[in-house]
Amino acid sequence: SIHDVGDGGLALTLLEMAFGSGLGMDVDIGSLKPALTGPTARPLEALLFSEGGSRWVLEVEADKEEELAGTAKAAGVPFIPIGRVVDDPTLTIMYGSWHGEVDVAECYELWDSSLWRVM
Repeated sequence: SIHDVGDGGLALTLLEMAFGSGLGMDVDIGSLKPALTGPTARPLEALLFSEGGSRWVLEVEADKEEELAGTAKAAGVPFIPIGRVVDDPTLTIMYGSWHGEVDVAECYELWDSSLWRVM
């Protein structure tokens, strides 16, 4: 599957991808560290919730990751693996010694009920 990083940023994108399957994810955003330390450094919260830029999260079978990385490289498209899908319905995001986790089903209930209150 593929999902744009739009409303709510990376954190909400990952949750929305998990909503459909009920599965969870173990994600380590340490590989995105240059965004936190480079000349245009952003705080961790901005990395997780920023809505700007053309970014996508792709989900592929583990045995296809190398092929996808090669295709991206050949096309000049940055490709950074950040995690894996897990059976436990929890989204776990790690960055160095920091980690956060949320229950996918609980987040879905909040997301779904909030959406209808706004409309």
